[in-house]
Amino acid sequence: MHVRRRTALFVAALVVSGLAFGVFVPPGGAQANTSFTVEKVVDGEASPPPDAEFVVTVVCTGEGDATFEISFDAQGVPVPSDSNTVVPGFIGSCTFTETQTADASAVAYACTVSNDIDGECSGGGADPVTITYSASAQFTGTVTVTNTYDPPPPPPPVVLQPVFTG
Repeated sequence: MHVRRRTALFVAALVVSGLAFGVFVPPGGAQANTSFTVEKVVDGEASPPPDAEFVVTVVCTGEGDATFEISFDAQGVPVPSDSNTVVPGFIGSCTFTETQTADASAVAYACTVSNDIDGECSGGGADPVTITYSASAQFTGTVTVTNTYDPPPPPPPVVLQPVFTG
């Protein structure tokens, strides 16, 4: 009887010490050490309104679910500063979509990843970008969202009709 009790206490002590030293692996699998940075470029011959706000929404799915919103000012600076990096915390995929464009003439997406073995980019151009990643090691990606502002078209010419007085 004492042997069983000592064995149970020994096993319990091992489990507790394993938890204390980080040996326990969560049932959902390994946690991805992954981060993504979103960069904003404002381009073109015209400019956005001075109070413009751009918002990029990042939706991540896979071993978990997470949604992030990253805001940028009219110059493309993250608000608050240095808030343009997201860490999903799990293996899966993230889709980057600009949900507030501040009336840009065009929106373009581009993407790069730290290596093509553990992840890949899809989409781009006029379509939102998705990064799919399976890395349990360090894996990073950068998504660039470019807003282009074209000048408004010139007004139509005014055609004057001659006035005859008779």
